[in-house]
Amino acid sequence: MNFSWSMLYTGQLNLITLGCSMLLAKLFSDEKLFSRYTSLVLPHHRKLQLLITAVFTGVLPISKRMNVALPLYTDLTNSDNTIRSIQTNQKMGIVSYLATHHYGLWSPLGSPAIITMACFGFSYASFMNFMLPFLISYLAFLAYYIHKCIEVEEIALIPNRSWYTFNTAVIHVIPFLMSVLVSFYVPPHYVFPVTLGYYFCIFKFPLAKVLNNFDYSLFFQIAMLIVLSNILKANNVSVSEFLIGTGNESYVILTFLLLGTVLTSFTLGSAVKYSGITVLFCSVFGVHWFPLVFSLEYAGYFMSPSHRCIGVSYKAFNTPVLYFYTTLFSLNVFLVTIGFLELSISRI
Repeated sequence: MNFSWSMLYTGQLNLITLGCSMLLAKLFSDEKLFSRYTSLVLPHHRKLQLLITAVFTGVLPISKRMNVALPLYTDLTNSDNTIRSIQTNQKMGIVSYLATHHYGLWSPLGSPAIITMACFGFSYASFMNFMLPFLISYLAFLAYYIHKCIEVEEIALIPNRSWYTFNTAVIHVIPFLMSVLVSFYVPPHYVFPVTLGYYFCIFKFPLAKVLNNFDYSLFFQIAMLIVLSNILKANNVSVSEFLIGTGNESYVILTFLLLGTVLTSFTLGSAVKYSGITVLFCSVFGVHWFPLVFSLEYAGYFMSPSHRCIGVSYKAFNTPVLYFYTTLFSLNVFLVTIGFLELSISRI
């Protein structure tokens, strides 16, 4: 087995980004950042405002996004106890779930991006080169659903609070969005400590209060995952031969192995776990598999019954389970198709 001491620390700088994500999550959650400012944008164009709200609520690096989003989407639903109102409420369950789960396709503070960049040495720009087709398809599906399935009069206007001014929106929101853009050119582990310092100064949060949100167990798990990925990459040929052999049946075994990993992601329903499965698989069999494997593992996670957000979403809005899963399945068909296409193009 090939081993070097560099395997223990290669990629670990990305844990700085993970730490910043945990601390920013507490700040943003308590301050209700982003979601409260959507009423300032196109306040009389309800469908556009709903779409913008859906995009913003997926921006926050908060682990329990659904809990933050539920009151917002409840307020956006015209509820007068009529049959039409009940149906709208059910549709809003779909919107709330889609709105809070596109972060994994782009956010530099999301565990998929952090784990992928750490294990493969990707820059954020390289990560987005893989993710952009998925993100465009996801947001297009969300926009189409809002356009075709929800009528304008079914959406309540968000009240424009006088204290949510454009000036405060610039102070609170723009710096985070700028940090994401800067991450295309500067590694996120250099960018987000500065961002974190800025928000500490703006909101004057006591450090002890924010540190309560720090997940030391997750921090350690991802550190160990990075080390394991480094070891597998250095020994990928021998590990690959051990798992699937070198004969004609190797692709059949690989297919069953891949289906097994998807079933695992479906069972676990965790963003960190499906991201970990993706990078470990690709560490052994090659990074060219990444688009397809990511799309399949994401689909398993996205529709997992053990994924807490699914239960919260369809129960809170009384969305029929069959309708809920049929809609999610339709989206995942698009994403997996894109994964197959990206893999095919990379092999040409």
